[in-house]
Amino acid sequence: FLPQRPDLFNEGEYADPETQLHRHVLYHAQEGDVVVVDARGDMSSGVFGDMMSTYFKGRGGAGIVIDGCMRDRPNVEKLDLALWLRCWTPNYHVQTSIYPNAV
Repeated sequence: FLPQRPDLFNEGEYADPETQLHRHVLYHAQEGDVVVVDARGDMSSGVFGDMMSTYFKGRGGAGIVIDGCMRDRPNVEKLDLALWLRCWTPNYHVQTSIYPNAV
């Protein structure tokens, strides 16, 4: 379960999570899985944070590979996931930086 954020996203954002690739991938994660995200080397935004990482870890996820940045470093590092990424950033994603076919 990923918590809803009605303060950031309208109701339609959560209408059908299967149409949203990032949620689809996490909802089907299994023990030992590694998620790979092609963020095209974008260093301006974080494509994963502590909420998605915590959910992934809870599903049995083992590692995250990102050709880009992650956010929420203090909380993500506590999860003991294997991480391969370009860097950490305090920036959250913006709609112009989402790569819908890159997971």
